[in-house]
This record gives sequence, structure tokens and C-alpha cells, in this order.
Amino acid sequence: MGGYAAYRSSGLLDARKVIVFSPQYSVDPNLVPWENRWRETTKNCTHFMDSLTINTRSEIYLFYDPGTNDARHAELISQYGSCLHIPVPYSGHYSIAMLQQIGLLDSTIRNIIYGDFDVSTLQKEIFANSDKSAHFLLNKAKALPYSAKRQRLALLYKAAALCESEPEYELFLGKILVDYGLWNEAKEAYHRGWKKKPDSHLGLLSYLGFLNLCERYAEGLIIFDMIRAQAPDFADAVGLKIEKFDQYPFGRNRFLRGLRSVRGLFSTISIR
Repeated sequence: MGGYAAYRSSGLLDARKVIVFSPQYSVDPNLVPWENRWRETTKNCTHFMDSLTINTRSEIYLFYDPGTNDARHAELISQYGSCLHIPVPYSGHYSIAMLQQIGLLDSTIRNIIYGDFDVSTLQKEIFANSDKSAHFLLNKAKALPYSAKRQRLALLYKAAALCESEPEYELFLGKILVDYGLWNEAKEAYHRGWKKKPDSHLGLLSYLGFLNLCERYAEGLIIFDMIRAQAPDFADAVGLKIEKFDQYPFGRNRFLRGLRSVRGLFSTISIR
């Protein structure tokens, strides 16, 4: 909500320029009933900042992925003063991260501050360098249909290779490999993701989920014990309970795999 705070605070600060990445007009369901991404995390918010006076004399620079709901938020923000829209395709909700990954964030902010910013020049630079961003590659893979297996996996392997210290790309690659039934490759991806950041409890949890899904219960119990020992509060927060994973009904996971394959097939048909 940093972009939200930036433009909502423009009146209090008498801001001349406001830089907003992946903007949210509001998270109040009464104002944006079509926005479902943050419902659970914002259900107890008071939305008091929605009533702040916005400086309509500000120059507002809106960076967002045109393929996400952020574009709808940007249109609503456009009613306040002079707004310049800067689409960043395949950046998802992290347009700021994509610009940082391709080395354009610092120069973009400086150019806006000093009045040297040119939208067309930036967009050419984004286009020329986008494949250097793991975030771009991941979101492009997400946008492809299920049937584009080779292209999706090539993009995801490249994204994972670009970020040696971040596990999220390996973990997502593992998830997609599971969807295609490539169990050994998936295990390697999940394991690499865990190794990239061994103290990441989310990485361990993802690896545990994979091991359990493919019925490697003995290995899963080892990871389960590691999570409970390293982060008992985290384990409680995500609902991990002491249980024997090998007590699941026989064939349950195979059924889930089949169900996922059918879902993938229908999603491909609907896209076509």
C-alpha cells in the first residue's frame, strides 16, 4: 500500500510529484467491490486514509501492469489531477521490483524528480531489457496457456536461474512441474528453492507440501520436524499440527493429481 499512501498523503505534504508503483485506489470493498486480492488481510482495516484530501495540483506517475486489477485502480486515481500512466507489462503487482531487477528503478526516479523523464524512452528500455527480470519471466509464464508447456518451463527455469538468492521462483517452478506430472524435476526445484534460503520457513513448508503430495512421507516427516523445531510459532500460525502423514487414505494424492490435470485441461480449452 505504499503507492496508496503516497497519493493519499499528497494533500498533507503539498506534494508536487507523486510516484506510485502498482497503485491501489482503495481496499475498501464498498469502493472497489471487484478487488478480491486483499480481502482477507484488510477485512479489519478502518480505511480512514480514504478521506484524506488529495493534492489535485500534483503530478502523479502511475506504474502498473496493464494485465492486472492495478490498471483499474490507476484509472480511478486518474480523477485526481494530472496523471501519467506508465504500463509495465508482465510485472504483476510488483512493477517496482521489475524495474529494479532490470536496473532502471534508480534512473527512473531521478529523471522524474529532475524533470527529465520520458515515457517512450523508458518503455523502449523496458522492452529491450525485460528478459533480465525474473519477475517478468515468471508473469509471462503465468499468462501462457497450460498447453504451452515447453515455453512456460523455459521461462520459469530462466527466471529461477536469474535469482540465485531468492527461493520464490524455484518454488513456483516446482509447482508448475508438479502440474505437468514431472515429479523428479519438481523435487529438484523445491529442494533448490529450500537450499537458496535454508532459514526460509515458507520454503521448507513448500518442500514439505510437495513431499507429502507425492507420498514421500518419511522425507516429509524430517522436514516437518525441522519446521516444528526451528519455528514453532510459524508452524502454529500456518496450522501445522503433529500428525502422521502416512495415515492419508491410499490413492488420495493420486486422485488430486488427476483432478489437477483435468482442471489444467479445461483451463486450456477456455483460453482457446
